[in-house]
Amino acid sequence: MGLNNLGNRLRVAGRVVEALEYWRRALEVLPNFGMALCNRATILAAYGESLEDAGTKALFLWVAHREASAAISPTAYYTHVRDQLTRDNVRALKQHIESVIDVDGIAALDPLTWQETPASEEERTYRHWCLVNCLFLNPSNDLGPHTVANTDSMGLEAHVVRVDAHHKLESFFDQMKQEYVSARWLLYEGLTAKMPHFSDRDVLLQATAPRPSLSLAIEKVKIAYRASYSLFDKIAFFINAYMDLAIPEKQVSFRGLWRTDEKKPIRKEFDLTGNWGFCALYWLAKDFFEKANDEVAEPQARGLSSIRNHVEHKYLRVTLAECPVVPPDDLAFMVSRKQFEGKAVHLLKLSRSALIYLAIGVGLEERRRGPSLAGVSIEEIPSTPFLPDAEKI
Repeated sequence: MGLNNLGNRLRVAGRVVEALEYWRRALEVLPNFGMALCNRATILAAYGESLEDAGTKALFLWVAHREASAAISPTAYYTHVRDQLTRDNVRALKQHIESVIDVDGIAALDPLTWQETPASEEERTYRHWCLVNCLFLNPSNDLGPHTVANTDSMGLEAHVVRVDAHHKLESFFDQMKQEYVSARWLLYEGLTAKMPHFSDRDVLLQATAPRPSLSLAIEKVKIAYRASYSLFDKIAFFINAYMDLAIPEKQVSFRGLWRTDEKKPIRKEFDLTGNWGFCALYWLAKDFFEKANDEVAEPQARGLSSIRNHVEHKYLRVTLAECPVVPPDDLAFMVSRKQFEGKAVHLLKLSRSALIYLAIGVGLEERRRGPSLAGVSIEEIPSTPFLPDAEKI
């Protein structure tokens, strides 16, 4: 699939997190590539406009302005004459951003830097790993590994609920958020283990060929993989309740959420919303479950469900190194440790994207519902305090 092709399809599918990362990698290979800069500017502006927090929205627009400026500079190059139209559109976007935010004033504040430093070297190393791998549950991390994104600040936007169920959606989202950050830490521990753990001492295991990778560290990666994967069905459970789809509880799944039957059109509840957050989740589901999907499929997404099935229900055999020839084994799904760890990181990134798309999708749906609530008596729910870190034991 061509460079522009996959990147543009990700963008059209609403998968802004993956699209931004795609074009960032393109710029690493082709610095000053005009179409990559144009796409990043356009995506960042759309992403920012969907966010509720005014400060974060301004930050996204400011970075979009920076990318747009680079896209129309003399140093930017384009591969097709027709790209001139895209460049003109980005020039117009740059002028629009200048009309709604104080570009120079924001630049003077050094807005991508947050000075607070974690207490220990261990925490600093961990948070740096999260930033570099874009794993904070914080939209600002999609701007790059900047310390302004050094927290998991993403939450649900303001939404309307029944008067007898004030915080059911927020509490559910917080539970998924906690499961995500815990999976992230376990994955980090599994990936960065430097020496055998004492719990593995004197556990007699056979050094069969190909040599297996058996340790607490690799089991932590497996636990993180399971936890990351489980978030998708939980997101489906959330949407089923939020959108009043009335899917029976035992039939709710991330795969089956979008249609009443696999051969039928997408549910009218999604088809009529124009909600790119939910659209992104739909295409993410296609990546997981449709092997022939070449619309927006990422190569790294292939095999995620097969690996999960073997980790959860069968036998995933993780080998220490790549096997030139995979020996026949009717029981095992065989994968090298390097491959499995790469899949686990990618899956965690996708679960992060899914939670962000869910939060944005709820915000966009609330705005769509707004006019229909005119004249309805709505009571403002008092805000609750944040749970103190000291209680998280």
